[in-house]
Amino acid sequence: VLRAVETGRYVCVSANTGISAIISPKGKIKGESTPLTEDTVTGTVYFKSSKTLYSMIGDVFVLVCFITIIYSLLRRPIDKQFVCLLNKIKNRFQKNNG
Repeated sequence: VLRAVETGRYVCVSANTGISAIISPKGKIKGESTPLTEDTVTGTVYFKSSKTLYSMIGDVFVLVCFITIIYSLLRRPIDKQFVCLLNKIKNRFQKNNG
């Protein structure tokens, strides 16, 4: 169903032991078979030449969001309490080894 919606095209699924189906570009199942039975699914599908936004740019949007989140996390100022804790650990280490 997701592939039909993201590409804006009909999807015909044929399976030997599973469910065969015809799925519309809107994600609606137009016809399906019963699992583990010998069956035929018939329906009308239309060819489309137009592209959806997802089929043009793919996962670029997801990648940009991921990079933005990582960048914002790395640029955050380090919490003062965390810095104090690191200094205490460093001082104890120096005291024990010095």
